[in-house]
Amino acid sequence: MADRARPATALDPSLPFPIRQLLETNEELIRRVRQGLVPEAPKSPRPIVIVCAVVLMFGGALGGFSTFLILAGMTGFVTLLNRLLTADQREARRKLQIVYDHADRIVLPSDLDEQCGSLLARAQKAVKAVLHSTVHRQGLLDTDNNNVALPGEAWVIAKRLSDLSALRDKHRKIVGRNPDPLIAEADAPYSTTIKEITASLTSRVVALEAYAARARDADRLFDAFRKVTELHDLTPEFQRLLAETAPDAMATAEIAQMSTQAVAIEQVFRASIAEARQAGTHLLSVSAA
Repeated sequence: MADRARPATALDPSLPFPIRQLLETNEELIRRVRQGLVPEAPKSPRPIVIVCAVVLMFGGALGGFSTFLILAGMTGFVTLLNRLLTADQREARRKLQIVYDHADRIVLPSDLDEQCGSLLARAQKAVKAVLHSTVHRQGLLDTDNNNVALPGEAWVIAKRLSDLSALRDKHRKIVGRNPDPLIAEADAPYSTTIKEITASLTSRVVALEAYAARARDADRLFDAFRKVTELHDLTPEFQRLLAETAPDAMATAEIAQMSTQAVAIEQVFRASIAEARQAGTHLLSVSAA
């Protein structure tokens, strides 16, 4: 993927933030889990702790209360030291367990072949463009729905692209680059299916890109509308000065033009917002189907 945009790591957006953060920062551990690394079963207390408990019990019984207090202090110290020494191991086991439990809810760039990686990068770029657009942040689009549905759509695309990459890799290893005609004939429906799946996922990415393009257009018109509105607020001053300095006929025409331009820009802007909202509604309804 040297000449194409590299996708970001994709995670299931329904995961709690702490788990998402841990998965994002432990890519190597994820690979090891996928290669077969399994968390160890919880171990029984260390022998030293058991020995301390036995010594405390018998020492207290044989040596009296003062001996018991001394042994209790020593046992507590040894137990604390043991816990401190094993804290890193417990943290490592905790991370491994979380990664093991959620390894299927993350898609790494390395999970994707070149074509699928490019498609995911395009989808992520489109989602980011919508969510970072001014019209989205101003609440002019379906903000609440976008915040949930667009990351969800990107995740679904990422997961299916990962599955497609894995399937294509298996298919390629079986069929090879230049298969025998008999194999090629038998493989025809499988190759066709791969092409159809690729086309379907590509169409979903294209739909996201179309929505992002609508949002960018709406942003451009929003900026124009804002500036024209600011100009419109200055209209009385311009009208007064124009009426004082220009011939009556010219002043009347110029004043009329000032009054209508802001209205025209506003109509175009509102139409653009309506089109963007419609595109988003259609995209998200199709994605949910």
